Amino acid sequence: DVLSALARGKALGWFNLATFNASEYLDWGSPEGGLLHVISPKLVSFRSPSDTPCFISFGVTSIAPAAYAPKLLECGASCVVSLGAPFEYSPEDFASFGLSHYSLDWPPGVLLTDEMVRRFLAICDEEPGAVALHDEPGLERMGILMANFLVSRNGFSPDEAVAWIRLVRPGSILAEQHEALRAFSKTSEDSSLRSVPPKRWGGVDIS
Repeated sequence: DVLSALARGKALGWFNLATFNASEYLDWGSPEGGLLHVISPKLVSFRSPSDTPCFISFGVTSIAPAAYAPKLLECGASCVVSLGAPFEYSPEDFASFGLSHYSLDWPPGVLLTDEMVRRFLAICDEEPGAVALHDEPGLERMGILMANFLVSRNGFSPDEAVAWIRLVRPGSILAEQHEALRAFSKTSEDSSLRSVPPKRWGGVDIS
């Protein structure tokens, strides 16, 4: 799955060893760098920003929107999507840099619904640039949405989508979510979702 995902990513022009900037990848993807990863030309993930500096772990503090914005713009982002509310910043902080802002209002502990995925895919389809996601509770919720996009819009199989995201952003997507993604990709009849079942994700809590 990993080799297949890597081959697909290379075929799409998402990875080129000759031009890959390892130092930038390690810098941006570190806790100090905000855990920022470019999953694809259309998807960027990062740790939730905060207007108020706060301690996260030893030597690591939160990052303000004004510090993230130049990096997101460099990645080609045209908007920011928050998966939960409230967030610890003002959306205007990103708007001042020309970045639109959306909130999916996904409360912790609530199962992902097909309506949430439809809304996310619609944002991705409508935005001219990359979509930058952040979510405070962890990597899992972002990962499953991004995997769904790769399956429904880029032709990845569920296993390839999970493998690619884990390659780029290690630690993403729980095993239970992976199994749900496989099952849903086989049962969904909605071509705009493909990997999403009616109403909810098979009872798998992906908060």
